[in-house]
Amino acid sequence: MPRLCARELTLRIGARTLCDRLTVDFEPGHVWAILGANGAGKTTLLHTLAGLRAPEDGTLLLDGASIFAVAARERARTLALLLQDYDTSMPASVMETVLSGRHPHLAPFAWEGADDYAAADAALAAAGVAHLRERQLATLSGGERRRIELAAVLAQATPVLLLDEPTNHLDLRHQQEILALLAGRGRQPDRLIIMVLHDVNAALRTCDQALLLYGDGSVAHGSCADVITTANLERLYGCPMRELSQDATRYFLPI
Repeated sequence: MPRLCARELTLRIGARTLCDRLTVDFEPGHVWAILGANGAGKTTLLHTLAGLRAPEDGTLLLDGASIFAVAARERARTLALLLQDYDTSMPASVMETVLSGRHPHLAPFAWEGADDYAAADAALAAAGVAHLRERQLATLSGGERRRIELAAVLAQATPVLLLDEPTNHLDLRHQQEILALLAGRGRQPDRLIIMVLHDVNAALRTCDQALLLYGDGSVAHGSCADVITTANLERLYGCPMRELSQDATRYFLPI
């Protein structure tokens, strides 16, 4: 059974249609990339899939029920969202930030217990930032903060992850490490990951499914092998593309 289902989903911003009657099943055991040019509606679609905004038309199902009929706490135990940007003006420690991912699992007015701290420590280790545990968030670099934000999402321990540009601010090494982590988790049979990416080659390395938002209401989706093609990418980004291959791995470069 699909974890998330979109049925005839239509999204608009003002008079502009971002996707028109999108029908797609997001099955567990897959890692999806959402690709598109700036302003095509990638974040809007991700927020809709998370239940943060209602579509203009159509239905969105989470485990067979309308996502908008699922109580917020129950939804947060099933689905976690990594935002593109966070407000870091409020003082907070790294551990406080990561423990925020445990809040959906706490009883009302309860404090975090040993299991929550263990989950937070495991998430910090998975994101490669356990050594920052005692630091204040405001003292960290942008890339370090991004991995802390991802750790908070991992600590939430949900079967579905929706990630908006998870490699924001990361250097090449940490991009590779985080994408490898996500690829491994997303292919577990009970997990689903949907992420917005700008790097087509990162999508090919990490994801097995792709959804292309063309920005005019039309969408292409399916396996990366079928959907990520030279013709589709040239239409998607509005520039010439060249496909290269090495050791049976495909790469795309703008030309």
